[in-house]
Amino acid sequence: MLVDDDPSKYLPARELPRHLNKTVTVLGYHVTHKPVRTIKGDTMSFGTFLDSNKDWIDTVHFPLIHAAHPPRAGFYRITGKVIEEFGVYNIEVSHIEKAGIRSRAAQIA
Repeated sequence: MLVDDDPSKYLPARELPRHLNKTVTVLGYHVTHKPVRTIKGDTMSFGTFLDSNKDWIDTVHFPLIHAAHPPRAGFYRITGKVIEEFGVYNIEVSHIEKAGIRSRAAQIA
């Protein structure tokens, strides 16, 4: 495992439908994100992450969150409300923080 955290402490992506309209925290690896402009001209983004089971986590980062922490490569702890639109479950991000990478020695042990 490359991340310097215990993935079992976090909700797996496959459990998101059971937590609709609840706040959850997941651990995911950033795959990509798409920045878009709001009607007011602010930048927000839609993100895609993978959890430790290689299941997809889709996220919505509204302008305040996007401005403070635009997603970049690496692992993240993501907290937010589970929402559903057209049968697709997303996390409306309220907090996101970068998780560390395990040292090479810890990966070998």
